[in-house]
Amino acid sequence: RFFSSIKKEIPAPLNVPNGKGKIIFWSIFFISALIACITFIPMVEVAKILFEDAANRKLTWFFPQRMNNSVMLWAAFNGLVGIIIFSLSYKLFGKRNGVDTKSWGLDINKIDFFKTCALALVVFSTFYTFLFINYALFHVDYRFWFMGVRIFQPEMLAVLLMYLPLFLIFFFSNSLRVNGAMRFKDQPEWLSMLIAGFANSLGLMLIIIIQYSVYFNTGTVFWTTNWLSVNLLFGIVPMMFILPYFNRIFFNMTGRIYLGPLITCLIFIMILSTNTVVYLPID
Repeated sequence: RFFSSIKKEIPAPLNVPNGKGKIIFWSIFFISALIACITFIPMVEVAKILFEDAANRKLTWFFPQRMNNSVMLWAAFNGLVGIIIFSLSYKLFGKRNGVDTKSWGLDINKIDFFKTCALALVVFSTFYTFLFINYALFHVDYRFWFMGVRIFQPEMLAVLLMYLPLFLIFFFSNSLRVNGAMRFKDQPEWLSMLIAGFANSLGLMLIIIIQYSVYFNTGTVFWTTNWLSVNLLFGIVPMMFILPYFNRIFFNMTGRIYLGPLITCLIFIMILSTNTVVYLPID
């Protein structure tokens, strides 16, 4: 009952784009994927400069995850780019063609926002409580293919808080675009989600395709220096693909875009953090 006030009526979806609107939609789809593709490896290099200790495998409390620092920078950059593209498309086209900003699900008061944050923490805590109980009883955690959801040490909560703000830019941006720009009247939900899933993961998929297409043709991968960062994408791409599904589910539950990114961001960071080396100065 405490959280009941955050459930609002689901805003009306957008009209299905046609003509110029359809061209703009698919142009943004592919341009965003291209930007995501070409910015990942540069962010790997930038992370080596900004987070020198972690890059050189030195113990540090300042962003101590060598592999995930580049993912964080890539996510923050592409999240900002996504918000900018979303805003420009509205100002240059949507506003002139009757797009109602209420359909985005942005309106929320302070009390409901804090309740939404509290609910996200409850869901995160409950999820990992079951994991810890499961591990204590059966010595088993959650595994699927390249992804592993593992228990963590208390120090990892400090790491979570450290990485949360920049990652949250991307997760919020995704929820805004999935529910504010990819939700159309009379479009089957499975199709809407499939498009959103590819929109969120195609750029990273292209990196894997380039890397191993070159390998199969030449015997050498395309990115030789940063091959380990590319391999990290095998675990990230599936999570990127299913992220819009969760953002849409939580949007349909609350009528607002905030709960989805808060919950998924917390869990995503912890999954990443417990699957790679963390150079924390602890015993």
